[in-house]
Amino acid sequence: MSTKRKDIIKLMKSMNIDPTTFSEEDIRQFEQGQVMMSDSESDSMRDSVSIADIENYQQTKHNRGGNTHDTVNMKNNYSSVVGMQEKQIAFLNAEIKRIQAANDADRQRVFANHRIETDKLLSEIKQLKSKMIYQESQLPGIREALAQVRDMLAGLVPEAVYLRLRDMNEKEMPIQDWVLVQVWEIVYPFKKEGEFQKKEILALREELRQITEKHQFLLNDLEHGQKMMVDREEDIRRHKLNYDNARKALELELTKSQEELALLREKGARFDELSRDYKRLEQEKFLLEEKAGFYQNNQAGDKAGDQYKAQDDAKRKGDLLQQDKEYLTKENIQLLEKVKRLEDKLDRTEKEYLEAKNQAQEYLFQLLNSKTDQTQAYEKRIYSEIADLKEKHHHELEIAKQNLVDIYETQIKFLKDAKEEIQLRKDNLEGQVKEKSTLYDHLLIDYRNLQRKLDGDLSEQRIQLRLKVEELDRVQNIYEDTLANLKATKHENEMLREKINVLKAEYYKCQVEAKEQMSNINAQLQVAKEQLTNYEGIEKEIDDAIMKSAGNEYDAMNPLLGFMGTVPTSSKRRIQQALNLAQRLQAKQRESEELQRQLRDKQQEIERLQEETKLQRDVLDKTHQPHSYLVAHIEEKDREILKYKSLLKKMDQDYQILKAENDDIANRFMRAEEDLQRLRIKRQNLQNIQNILIGIATGSQNDMRQNLRSAINEMSEALNTKTYIDPQSAIQKKGGIQSSQQKQEEGPSWYSKLKQKQNK
Repeated sequence: MSTKRKDIIKLMKSMNIDPTTFSEEDIRQFEQGQVMMSDSESDSMRDSVSIADIENYQQTKHNRGGNTHDTVNMKNNYSSVVGMQEKQIAFLNAEIKRIQAANDADRQRVFANHRIETDKLLSEIKQLKSKMIYQESQLPGIREALAQVRDMLAGLVPEAVYLRLRDMNEKEMPIQDWVLVQVWEIVYPFKKEGEFQKKEILALREELRQITEKHQFLLNDLEHGQKMMVDREEDIRRHKLNYDNARKALELELTKSQEELALLREKGARFDELSRDYKRLEQEKFLLEEKAGFYQNNQAGDKAGDQYKAQDDAKRKGDLLQQDKEYLTKENIQLLEKVKRLEDKLDRTEKEYLEAKNQAQEYLFQLLNSKTDQTQAYEKRIYSEIADLKEKHHHELEIAKQNLVDIYETQIKFLKDAKEEIQLRKDNLEGQVKEKSTLYDHLLIDYRNLQRKLDGDLSEQRIQLRLKVEELDRVQNIYEDTLANLKATKHENEMLREKINVLKAEYYKCQVEAKEQMSNINAQLQVAKEQLTNYEGIEKEIDDAIMKSAGNEYDAMNPLLGFMGTVPTSSKRRIQQALNLAQRLQAKQRESEELQRQLRDKQQEIERLQEETKLQRDVLDKTHQPHSYLVAHIEEKDREILKYKSLLKKMDQDYQILKAENDDIANRFMRAEEDLQRLRIKRQNLQNIQNILIGIATGSQNDMRQNLRSAINEMSEALNTKTYIDPQSAIQKKGGIQSSQQKQEEGPSWYSKLKQKQNK
């Protein structure tokens, strides 16, 4: 049963109208708002209220007045609920637009920040690539310089010969040996420095390899970040689709609520119509009551002078009764006709029911017969199809057997022909084998010649192998040097670990001091609490004294006021104000008793109204559900935004770390450039020394000793010349050293944060 029908039946019962007087079709028309009645039916409906019903109306008048008041309240509640829903819908639409605009702005801001960061990283990567290319371009020049130095030093005597000649007396030493010893003494520091430079070059190569690895790692991180951004864009797109779907669902809910509002408005319109009908019926009831009172007053008249009036009244009364009788007879006839029509309709429906029942039984019987006929026909058809399949299968087997016989006969013919061809091919192959054997002998001769050549090549390869072994020994020496460097780094690591332990001990000490300070603060807090409880006790005693004296009028000479003046409270004015407030409190208590009595009456009325509002809670719950879903969806979006912000902060921290590493690499590169500049200057000095030696060697034997002293002085001056250092690079290097020293003096970041907290 629909809600409209329930409302109509409830209204009929409240108006003491029997719902069975209306047919199902009439009630359906009531629901649709399309009520069509004839004049006789409207008259019968209007006069269906009998005298007993009038008396019932008189008895239940007060109750109906309460019901009308309840219906008016219900209507007002409906209108208030409708207004609240419309306001809530408008607020939700505005909130949806605001959230959508905020999400769009956040997404654009995040994309812009990520684009700026990616551009910065790409620019830094390009700078690193350019520096690496510049270093690689300088490597051939360095190698050429080292090769020239090696060629210059190749003409010198071995170190063992130098040591042997150095121990000899200079007077007994030949001039050439003495010159070689002097040159060795000049060149020996350069040789040591060259070996040291080799080690540094190897270290620089290792750093270059690490830089390339870091560069590759940065590229991989960049690709990973780009993939994450793509995934993030996909997530944002997916969240946007979910948001659109949720918005569409909310729009559907909005349309449903609007339809429900339209239905409620229609109900309100129908309620207004019914209220107008109810007022019209009350007016008719009032007329009938006046008519009944008129009849009763006429019966009570006993005066003799009013006989004529009584006769006229009796005549009018008789006419009215005659009219009522005629009207009631007509109504009775119409009701009898209506009853007959209903009985005929009932008979027709019973006949139709019996016919439908018989027809259903016939249908069932036909259905059973058709099922049995279908099963029999189906079995016959299956048996016939199986027989046909067997015959068809037997025929196909015979055809396949005949085809196989023909195929095998043709295959036998082909095999015989193939056998003859293979025999001919065998004869040809035997002739070819003989020819191949002769060729094989020639190939053996060529093989012996090649083996001789291979032995010579092997001897050359053995020589090269020895050279490689020597190179391997050199690499092993380099490896030992790297191991020594590794031990030094491990030693530094141990020192740093000890430093960390010391810092941890300081941290624990600070933590113990903080706990002691907290315990002192807690002790002070306990003392303050005890003082507060004492003060509250004093205040309570003062309040009790004020309450005792509040019943009397205010007296300036009251001894209680003198006693309270000695009490350790804030001021005397507080006591006077408390007395006045206590007197006012008694007046307020009397007013509160009256208000409590009124409150009880209102609570009874509220309980009655609560029973009426229970019917509307289901509708309100349904309207509140999509809003709670929207709030949960908004909270989920806020959590996702916070997560994305934390990811951006983490990426910013990683970027700062990479930037610091890049600055360190740049400082190292500048130091390497300074070392290369020094190598070039020393190479020039060696070239000058070589030219001086060539000049000495080409001079005459008599002037050799005289020129030798001047040459040695020139070489010492050339060696003592200071190397040129770029001032800009020196400033950068100095700044890098100072920044590193400042970092070491300041300590780690966690130590500075802890120190700031303690200062606070």
